[in-house]
Amino acid sequence: MTGNGAVRHSGVVLIVEDVLVRLVTACNLRDVGFEVIEAASAEEAMTVLGSVRVDALISQRELAGQL
Repeated sequence: MTGNGAVRHSGVVLIVEDVLVRLVTACNLRDVGFEVIEAASAEEAMTVLGSVRVDALISQRELAGQL
């Protein structure tokens, strides 16, 4: 969205996903104002979650119950 009617967000979103899905999703979320952190694995996600407060986590990956 652009122009005066654009809704701007300020939440932090962690995306744990394969590279293509992660890049497209991150780009779309950043375009509407979210701060996005990307992780390629459950291990990376756990490191992020241990040090940064996130408002939402997006993942379609099977993470073997690690999150």
